[in-house]
Amino acid sequence: MLSGNQIGETRLASRIYFRLGFCRERIISMVRALFTEQLDNISYSDSGDETREMTLEFTDYIKNQLLRMNIPRYKFIVMVTLGQIKNQDVRMSSRCLWDSKFDTQFTVTYKNKSMFAVGIIFGIYHD
Repeated sequence: MLSGNQIGETRLASRIYFRLGFCRERIISMVRALFTEQLDNISYSDSGDETREMTLEFTDYIKNQLLRMNIPRYKFIVMVTLGQIKNQDVRMSSRCLWDSKFDTQFTVTYKNKSMFAVGIIFGIYHD
């Protein structure tokens, strides 16, 4: 039977395994490919409905791809922002309360002549 200290060490080892197994490059390249394929030949539309629909479709696609990757013990939060490029600066920030040893975050940006896209994915370790 494992002692309390050994159980803690086993949990920590499994956390480290899952943290290291988190497929960072695979996730980033998936989001980058999505933005490139879907937005390369599109101009920004002032129609809020079209932009909203694209944002929802991108978010759902990313969430579904993350689920298909079957990364154990992680829960995901996905945010996608689309905007028009018109000689302005855009600054985005986010804050979370989490365990910086095991939780992680990815940001993927894209832009063409008329629009930009930012995808933010939060991976939260869930024991």
